[in-house]
Amino acid sequence: PPVVDTDPPETVISSGPAGTVFSNQATFEFHADEPSTFQCKLDGGAFESCSSPKVYTSLTFGAHIFEVRAIDGAGNVDPSPDSRSWTAQQNTPPKIISPKPAPGSAIRDRTPVISAVVRDAETELIQSNITLKVDGSVKSFAYDAVRDKLLRQSGTLAFGKHTVNIKATD
Repeated sequence: PPVVDTDPPETVISSGPAGTVFSNQATFEFHADEPSTFQCKLDGGAFESCSSPKVYTSLTFGAHIFEVRAIDGAGNVDPSPDSRSWTAQQNTPPKIISPKPAPGSAIRDRTPVISAVVRDAETELIQSNITLKVDGSVKSFAYDAVRDKLLRQSGTLAFGKHTVNIKATD
């Protein structure tokens, strides 16, 4: 008598985003434990024919769930599709707010206090995320992470133009 395949395939997602990612694109790779075709769905939509890798672009920022199931040559459908959930988050750069002395300003103080609010919408910045340069030289400063405030009492500067550069990375 002929052997009838009644065993469904097992679907496995081998790569793709998980947790929080700073991208509105996603690529998933998947396979099954036997030769199969695949169906995918995103965010509770309908299953549609797909292949590995499955690429999504221009996703909305927020929570997502990807599901994939295998269908073997005998028509057996994986009863437990593999799934992956993740959150797509926009990665906005840190902001430097209210720098003092103000950019382009002329001041008479040769020992100015250099200050700014350095804030990031997505992460808690720490002092090591920030670099302060005066006339191209890295300078030490105090950073109050609770108030997001950078502060440096300048040494005596020579008369003339000076450049202050504050860079923050998240």
